[in-house]
Amino acid sequence: MPYSKLDPKLNFLLNENIVVQLQYRQELRGVLRGYDQFMNLVIEDAVLRLEKKKKFIGKTLVRGSVVQGIELKRSS
Repeated sequence: MPYSKLDPKLNFLLNENIVVQLQYRQELRGVLRGYDQFMNLVIEDAVLRLEKKKKFIGKTLVRGSVVQGIELKRSS
């Protein structure tokens, strides 16, 4: 299969604020800086939310196998 068929077309989300739903009801918010064909994500200014707790992480790499969903963060 050609590489382009494996690529998860996320270019429209690059450099945008996103919300990533992870396994175990965790949520990560930040700016998407990069991704690969396995949906591994590089997120900058990341904040991890688990229930009511928040933890600033900074720049992080999220393994694609734990990603359950991605959405554009709404301005509020």
